[in-house]
Amino acid sequence: DRVVRADDLPLLLGAQPVLSQADAQRLGSCIDLCDEEALLPLLDELFKGASAANSNPLSCYAFSREVLETFRKRTSSSNYGASEAAAIYDQTSEALELVWRREQAQHLLTSAFKEYFELIKESRSYQNDQPIAMAKEYIAGHYADECSLDDVANHVHLTPNYLSSLFKKKTGVAMNNYIALFRINKAKLLLKETDEPIQDIASSVGYRDLKHFRRLFKQNVGISPAKYRSLYK
Repeated sequence: DRVVRADDLPLLLGAQPVLSQADAQRLGSCIDLCDEEALLPLLDELFKGASAANSNPLSCYAFSREVLETFRKRTSSSNYGASEAAAIYDQTSEALELVWRREQAQHLLTSAFKEYFELIKESRSYQNDQPIAMAKEYIAGHYADECSLDDVANHVHLTPNYLSSLFKKKTGVAMNNYIALFRINKAKLLLKETDEPIQDIASSVGYRDLKHFRRLFKQNVGISPAKYRSLYK
């Protein structure tokens, strides 16, 4: 247990907050945005300021508690990782009872924030990966049909513009190009392994216009469908 001298009680029980409202807001913004780059120098600034104002270990403890409480308030209503944040809070709160020096408290809180940010990044990455996987699965099952960007976006419950941007960011390929390449690869397989007429193959992979299919095939493969087939016959 932490031993507190009677003449130190006003420091712990005083009405004036150790962390100002403005600083709490700055800290909260970093937490909300998961802005580790801005948070680390801010914590350093706040801890140094608190230490300069009052170097008493109990004052450092009270300040650290205010910082940790700001963390709890800003993460408890988060859409991501609220339960994980609560666990980090409990763990850090317990560890803080054993800390007296400013450097130790700052290191402990910095580690807590970093752990939370990493969890949030992983959670958001997973949330973004899900619609990409769903989109690819939909394309694989519907490439022979219309299978437009609007169709795929409707399936994954995202707007076409957002899905298009997210798909390009995650895969490096625009969705329309991905659909075209998927169809062309299916066509290449059919050209190699079957004797189906090229027009039927084009239709079976989603192209009703034979001229359009031939143009796209040559654009992506470098040779015409007929020439490609002849390489394997």
